[in-house]
Amino acid sequence: MNLPEFIAEIETELRSFSDTGLIDRVTVETTVLNKMKQLGVNALEVKEKVLHVKDSTVQLPKDFKALKLALKLKSVGSTIKGDRKDVTESYIYKQRIENPATYNELTQEYITNCDSKLVTETITVNNSALNMHYEPEWLSLVAGVKKDFIDSSCVNLHPSIRNSYPHQISITNRMLNTNFKEGQVYIQYRGHQTDEEGELLIPEFSTGDIYEYLKQCVKIQLVEGWGINDENPKGIMQFYSTWKSEINSLKRAALVEAKYGNLSKGWGKKFKALNKRDFSVFNLPPLNFKR
Repeated sequence: MNLPEFIAEIETELRSFSDTGLIDRVTVETTVLNKMKQLGVNALEVKEKVLHVKDSTVQLPKDFKALKLALKLKSVGSTIKGDRKDVTESYIYKQRIENPATYNELTQEYITNCDSKLVTETITVNNSALNMHYEPEWLSLVAGVKKDFIDSSCVNLHPSIRNSYPHQISITNRMLNTNFKEGQVYIQYRGHQTDEEGELLIPEFSTGDIYEYLKQCVKIQLVEGWGINDENPKGIMQFYSTWKSEINSLKRAALVEAKYGNLSKGWGKKFKALNKRDFSVFNLPPLNFKR
């Protein structure tokens, strides 16, 4: 079950409150993400993405949990495999080609040398491939950055990188902040499982206790939000008391399922394939640093 389906079930179960517009989907999504992090579930995978920084900030992906690698990218060119006219007339191509590249029109290749290290992003346009090439530069993590969003194996934590490069980043409130105004940042990160449409997935473990716990947490959070805003819908407080009394036992059951529950049939195989798809968009060269 993905997050929109989960929200739809909440809205169906609390139909009278949904009809009056009291169910805030942002509250539901935030609650689910926070509680899943506490449970440590959903078989985190390593993913990658290029973020486009504007005004020194950019929002991290919805499925982001912890940073493993961050590089500042400088566009150096592009190559095309397939129908060149088909690609160059596309919106994607016109949107991506912002900086003139060192590019040989005769050979239709970017000019490089044996010392170059390039990150290559492959974008499929109809039946052709547009390869965008970038020069990477290490990013320093600012002093005092919160470890909640940094993976223990994050390469940017290494002393030879952390304090040695002029461009810096930090993470606050699911936002990546930079000391440069605009640019592109390549990240590798540990993220929650998502479906083919990029929607967050509620873990399909053996007992369903995680699902029941998340649903109860959402209901409690919604009611507490209504109380804070003096909305206090009639007839809900009696249920709220029951939900609160049950939440600890539901959490214990959810923790047990998260730790010992068997993945449903086909889960591992399916998302290994999805992760391979998500992690094959970029070709990252060897990145050497002093160990």
